[in-house]
Amino acid sequence: MSPSSDPAAAVLLRVDDVVVEYPRKGQPPMRALAGVSLEVAPGEIVGIVGESGCGKSTLARAVTGLAPAHSGSVSFRGARIGALGRRRRDSDLLPLQMVFQDPNASLNPRRTVGAQIREVVVARDRAHGVRHPRRSPEAAREAAEALRRVGLPDGAADKYPHEFSGGQRQRAAIARALASRPEMIVADEPVSALDASAQAAVANLLRDLSREEGIALAFISHDLAVVGALADRVVVMYLGRVVETGAVEEIWNAPRHPYTRALLAAVPVPDGRGARPEALAGEVPDPGSPPPGCRFHPRCPLAVDRCRTDEPVLLRAPGAAAESEVACWVAQASGPAPGGV
Repeated sequence: MSPSSDPAAAVLLRVDDVVVEYPRKGQPPMRALAGVSLEVAPGEIVGIVGESGCGKSTLARAVTGLAPAHSGSVSFRGARIGALGRRRRDSDLLPLQMVFQDPNASLNPRRTVGAQIREVVVARDRAHGVRHPRRSPEAAREAAEALRRVGLPDGAADKYPHEFSGGQRQRAAIARALASRPEMIVADEPVSALDASAQAAVANLLRDLSREEGIALAFISHDLAVVGALADRVVVMYLGRVVETGAVEEIWNAPRHPYTRALLAAVPVPDGRGARPEALAGEVPDPGSPPPGCRFHPRCPLAVDRCRTDEPVLLRAPGAAAESEVACWVAQASGPAPGGV
């Protein structure tokens, strides 16, 4: 469910006009995020999609406080993340966890996964005024339970990360995130480095955990097929901006932005007719020197003169559901293009 579809629903995460820039020697700064806004409700699964270089991973890092915003704000449970001091950051952000593309980014190869999960349990309880030793039986039991919840076998707590397969390592990283009792998990391309069977298993695990335990999930991926089977709502990004957002059924059946349509056309469909997916034409421009007007217009088959001069903003398109918005002059004038995917 979209936060905007129910005025009474609490907003767990709010991103308001966030800009993230990276300096480049002798060139304009690379603006990885160029004014991104979104909201996530408790228990909601939001899929964030787009080509490489669109800003998805930078958004994940900004949301979790790993990439400071040049301007704009990120708030979690009403507290502004950028305003948290060092001492409050760890305790206040324990309910907001991140799962990385490479589980080695969050797992220490020199320690058993059980020891690493126990450390999270101890930190979580300390934040609530409960102190117990790192090797306490309570922490050990919680570590074993977290590993069981993600489908790892008995004895997994005593193993080191290198003793697991890639899919198992990602499950261990998810178990570590679960040990903090999170209200939200930001998963940045969590299945892209896995084989096909492990991808499906880990994606299904995250979906089931979200549904069963009410954990909000921001699932970042370039694989629209995975997002379509997982998410409640989709956010489509292009060159540092959100270009379309809406319920997954509406995006899939009536995409409004030409970029969204191009992404969906590139998804392989087992239709039995031997149809080939359509590759998106052109290359993503330099984020440091984006095109004037609509950033997608050099690659867009529907571009009109206004697209080349005026940058569109997210607005509800004619005939769209209340939570659906598109940043496209053509779509805002005419509604959805015929024939979804």
